[in-house]
Amino acid sequence: MKQGHKSPEIAKTKRQKASKRRASSPTARQSLPVASTETEFARLSRERDEALQEQAATSKVPSIIRRSPANTQPVFEAIVDSAASLCGAIFSILYLYDGHQMRIAATSNFNPECVIANVAKGQ
Repeated sequence: MKQGHKSPEIAKTKRQKASKRRASSPTARQSLPVASTETEFARLSRERDEALQEQAATSKVPSIIRRSPANTQPVFEAIVDSAASLCGAIFSILYLYDGHQMRIAATSNFNPECVIANVAKGQ
């Protein structure tokens, strides 16, 4: 091979790399179909909304701890509210275990009497 001439493989590789660079350029991305762009926008909006919801739910608990460090009940209530919100649950229950038995510490959108009735029925 003469000096200064490139092999066909090297030239082909360089063409492929240039083609990939052009495909990933901003102008190439602008030519995406509208439906694809709308789908991407919807996905990004949903992810942003979920992140904001998570941030709002988790920021409540430390704030309540700072306001009432000696009173655990408001903290437990904030935890169950945040858990239900983060999980998209209809209700949530926080149980405490003292080494021998469990007791309900807090609930969100749930009636503790229902739990007692279900436990009594063996469900």
